[in-house]
Amino acid sequence: MHQLNHTQFRDCKALCDSIVRNRTKDENGDTVNWMKIKVLRFEKNNHNVQYKYRYGDDFKSINIFGKGRPPVINLPEFDNCYKSRLAISHAKKTDLLSLCKSGIIPKEHQDFFRNLPSTKKNINCDDSD
Repeated sequence: MHQLNHTQFRDCKALCDSIVRNRTKDENGDTVNWMKIKVLRFEKNNHNVQYKYRYGDDFKSINIFGKGRPPVINLPEFDNCYKSRLAISHAKKTDLLSLCKSGIIPKEHQDFFRNLPSTKKNINCDDSD
């Protein structure tokens, strides 16, 4: 297992904005419902994004360039997504520490949870800035 930290996540929005032309229709002309997708697959040297709505389904494919030839890509610089580690709520950290104290979280993982930054304010999933 390789653990990632906040400095290893890059913001790819500029790349997506510059090259992706089709986000709405798959290769069969069906509308893509991004909120229902369970599995995404990306393959090197393939300009399609493959997706599934259910794990047992066959993959469907989206040509992200739309019709025509893929554009020439000048890769933008990738900024970091996060300037620092994301904090969790104080209440969530308290709950996690109680799981450490009771032994539910194994000892080898407890330092990770003890060192998580926390804040007293309420945190929503989209408060990542």
